[in-house]
Amino acid sequence: MTITPGPKQFLADNWLLIIVTTAAMIGTDYTPHDPRVRLVVVTSVVMLSLALIVQYLQMSAKKWTITGQNLCSQSGILSKKKDYIELYRIVDYAERQSLMQNILRIKTVTVMSTDKSDPQLDIIGVPYSLDLVGFIRNKVELCKQERKIYEITNN
Repeated sequence: MTITPGPKQFLADNWLLIIVTTAAMIGTDYTPHDPRVRLVVVTSVVMLSLALIVQYLQMSAKKWTITGQNLCSQSGILSKKKDYIELYRIVDYAERQSLMQNILRIKTVTVMSTDKSDPQLDIIGVPYSLDLVGFIRNKVELCKQERKIYEITNN
């Protein structure tokens, strides 16, 4: 299974910047004819638009792939980064939603592991209806059974 954040996650993360950029674009029509003021407004619109484009490209370059043995996290636009977490190392899960994520019906799933390089991994933009925690939990249990790994807990 592969998960990528979509436009809803981009909107949830950047809604305020989108509103400010839109207001600045509309404001360019109503700025005084003073060239200095117009230059400041147009420069602001260009910079805000570039910031949004970079944010979108960075978010769209993220991808999480769950296989039978590991969870792979990929990111990066020009330089790529891949991190792997062995499924048998996963120990806990969490789901959370910001207000905007709740409105847009998406969530963030956090996977906690004993992996030293990635003790906590956030998977963003997961559709609310997708039981990702249940899916990963089943894969983790199968992996632990295959490797004959048993948990010992203090009760």
